[in-house]
Amino acid sequence: MTVPRTRSTRFVIVVGMLATASLLAGCGNADETASEPKPKRAEIADKPRTAAIDGSGCLIGTDVVADAIGSEVVDQGITGGSTSNPETTISWSGCTFETDDGTTYRVAELVGDDGRPDAAAFTDLVATAGDAPEPPDVGDDAFYSEDTLYVAVDDETLVFDIYGTTLGEGDRARLEALAGSIVAIEGPGADARCDALVAAIPSEWKLGTTVGRGGGTRGDVDYELCSIEVAIGSGATLDVGVIPGLTVFDDEQANAEADAVLRIDDLGDGAVTVSDRLFVLVGDRAFMVNRETAEGTFSAGGADVEALARAVVTRQG
Repeated sequence: MTVPRTRSTRFVIVVGMLATASLLAGCGNADETASEPKPKRAEIADKPRTAAIDGSGCLIGTDVVADAIGSEVVDQGITGGSTSNPETTISWSGCTFETDDGTTYRVAELVGDDGRPDAAAFTDLVATAGDAPEPPDVGDDAFYSEDTLYVAVDDETLVFDIYGTTLGEGDRARLEALAGSIVAIEGPGADARCDALVAAIPSEWKLGTTVGRGGGTRGDVDYELCSIEVAIGSGATLDVGVIPGLTVFDDEQANAEADAVLRIDDLGDGAVTVSDRLFVLVGDRAFMVNRETAEGTFSAGGADVEALARAVVTRQG
């Protein structure tokens, strides 16, 4: 048995309404190449860096950035881009700040089609922002993608999927209790877990007593599947997939997190994270902050990004 994974944590302090994933259709990294099934990225990249390291023309200077992130800034440049979807267009213009380990921070202002400051897109983002749900307490790690529950246990991914209806009040708690019963059965493989499925169905859902068996392929990984009819809504089917390894879990978790628009409490006059960007409102202007590692990983999380966003708020407030 492998060492259990540490339950994931995320940098968000959230309040507000339900998240709307559709807004994120165009909110990926404008600075990286698109890959399916993620939507097309904006075709823009950082411009060549300037020779001077003095913050000239930037929202904040290199000394302020260095103080906020706790690292020396060794290079500075300019950046800009935009991304669109049916609900809104987000455009930005600003500066990049690079540290000696190759990490790049972006600080930019949201602008309109004419290149002038315009916070309208921030208002659109706030209208769809919502809560970051607590991870379900099942297995070594777990999360929902809509009504599908993904669970990592040892070196397997279990997928609990309801077909034919949506989960109503109390149904997620029932699904998690069911998942806990199935996870408790020692693997690997689906045989023992599928044999236990009828007994694990909560009383409110009991309908069928026959468990179907099947399988499929996710990427290049073959998996086993068992199914049973359940009394949710006017009737539905519960599928339990048992997939070797954690690749599917990690990929689907990354996709789910990228689709979230989440509010951040107590930052400027309002703030949200969208995928790997942090947006903050200061008065009638809105700004974007994020970080890119030397390996090309983008993020809107971490104490350094939050501190940099707070520095922007202080400087522009």
